[in-house]
Amino acid sequence: MQVPPRIHNNINLRNVTDRSDEELRNNEANLSMKELIEQNRKLNAIIEKQRYDSHNQHLQREREQQQIFEEEERQRQLMELHQRRKLLERAQREREELEREQQKQQQRERERREQEQRDQQQRNREQRERERREQEQRDQQQRNREQRERERRERRNQIDDEEDDLTDQVHIGGQIFISSLAYTEAFREYRPSKFITIMSHAIWGYENLALRAVKVGKRNARKLPLTPLKKLVLEKQYKKFLKQRNLSADMETVERNKINTYLGRSITSAIKKVANPE
Repeated sequence: MQVPPRIHNNINLRNVTDRSDEELRNNEANLSMKELIEQNRKLNAIIEKQRYDSHNQHLQREREQQQIFEEEERQRQLMELHQRRKLLERAQREREELEREQQKQQQRERERREQEQRDQQQRNREQRERERREQEQRDQQQRNREQRERERRERRNQIDDEEDDLTDQVHIGGQIFISSLAYTEAFREYRPSKFITIMSHAIWGYENLALRAVKVGKRNARKLPLTPLKKLVLEKQYKKFLKQRNLSADMETVERNKINTYLGRSITSAIKKVANPE
């Protein structure tokens, strides 16, 4: 059946209208979808940005916390280092103080030992000086005793010489006899002067020596005016004395030339003893 044109036109118009509405709805739907997509995209972008910002904030907080922790750790380490340094410095000061105290103590001990050593040396010197003085005093006393003993012995010998009989005397030449004790003592002596003194005293005696000690001239003021016989006897005995000493001929000549000097000394001693008899 054939549709009338008007109706056909109406149908076409309605179809066109429907298509337009549908297109409009489709367009609206498309627009709405685009808007939703755009909104969704924006929302997602906002959410992503918030998430990113939140993550950044979290990272920032972590970094800040890490920095705070690191700063605290650094401060703690610095504090520990400072405390350790203070402990080391205090230990160093204590060690130096101890070393100074030990050095002072060692110095005091060294000074004390040196002082003790000086005191000991001083005491030793004083002790040696005392011992030396005491020894000198003992030696002097011994010499004085020996001198007194010799003087007593000489006095005894002189007395014995004066009181001895001829049987106790020794003939030394000519008509001259002397005490055997004086003769023995003279030949025991090693000093020529002592020999001459003993022999001259034994021959003449103190008093006779003093009486015969006369000045016979300036050159012979202190020489004994010997008789030829007594001079010969004395020189002979003196030669015997020199031979016992094992001297050379030159030395014997020198010693014999000194006989008058020794005799002069014996005369002086005899004069003093006669002037100051004990």
